Amino acid sequence: MGLSGVIDVETLAKLQELRTISFMHNNFDGSLPNFARLGALKSIYLSYNKFSGEISPGTFDGMFSLKKLHLANNAFSGRIPTTLATLPKLVELMLENNEFEGEIPQFHQDRLRELNVSNNELVGQIPQTLSHLNASSFSGNSDLCGAPLETCSTKKPLPVLTIVIVAILVAAVLAALLAVIIILRRRRQKRSQQPSSTAASGHPKNAAAGSDLDRMERGQVAAVNGSLSPDMSKQGVRLTFLREGGERFDMPDLLKASAEVLGSGAFGSTYKAALNSGKVMVVKRFRQMNSVSREEFNEHMRRLGRLNHQNVLPILAFYYRKEEKLLVAEYVENVSLAVQLHGNFLILNTKI
Repeated sequence: MGLSGVIDVETLAKLQELRTISFMHNNFDGSLPNFARLGALKSIYLSYNKFSGEISPGTFDGMFSLKKLHLANNAFSGRIPTTLATLPKLVELMLENNEFEGEIPQFHQDRLRELNVSNNELVGQIPQTLSHLNASSFSGNSDLCGAPLETCSTKKPLPVLTIVIVAILVAAVLAALLAVIIILRRRRQKRSQQPSSTAASGHPKNAAAGSDLDRMERGQVAAVNGSLSPDMSKQGVRLTFLREGGERFDMPDLLKASAEVLGSGAFGSTYKAALNSGKVMVVKRFRQMNSVSREEFNEHMRRLGRLNHQNVLPILAFYYRKEEKLLVAEYVENVSLAVQLHGNFLILNTKI
């Protein structure tokens, strides 16, 4: 009849002899009415309407005479009310073509002969007490398993959180590998003399303020008047910061900091620099990338600066000059890959 609006349960409750209600194939919408006030009902037929939302757990409390409940072809969501599994006389339960989710309650009624929960979003194992029903009663729920469907041992979907974490890690690794490949390609195009960078064992870890980078790479950690690199300490030579907020400092502040060699590799050396403010930074020096243009280098640095992951140390700033390039990040105690693989007993001249 195309009925719509609200089913007036209060008025229906006055019909004390009412045992069956049927509003199938109409346009009623909204939440399911609370039929608990009609405790004497035996049959409720509400299929093919537009009801939606979750069904309150107490909707069927005390309806011990209810035998048939048809709610198919609506838009109900949430879990199937567990109170339905406590109704002793329940014979038919039709819930197909809705949006129910979660697991199927443990039905123990001996009289239950028809149940249909197909085409919902149910998950988990089908209760053993329902295993005798036809498989079509459970079809259309991709994450249901157990008799009469296939056994659960063959269906072990990965948790969504695991998939997300793996995807993030893979993306971070691919980004890092891409940066390394680009650097190696540029290096092959114009090979130059390998830097002789061996940190001498036995020298003091902390050098005086204004230590020279070249001397540090040769292991000669001694105080030198001036800056780490004379040309770089000129007024107007500034770092390019990749992230908003945080402490700002200029190149002279960085180059006059107390420094310590952390390691040396094919592309240059890495230093631990303590600023006057107390902030500790890590400076990676690249000296074999002279063929990389300023625009290309800046673009790659900005891409790396956008990486945001708990296992990737973010780059805070960088400096570009044709003969000199620096990457600056915050220092994190004992969180280098080398330390995690080999422990804290690495010697200073270990190749990274």
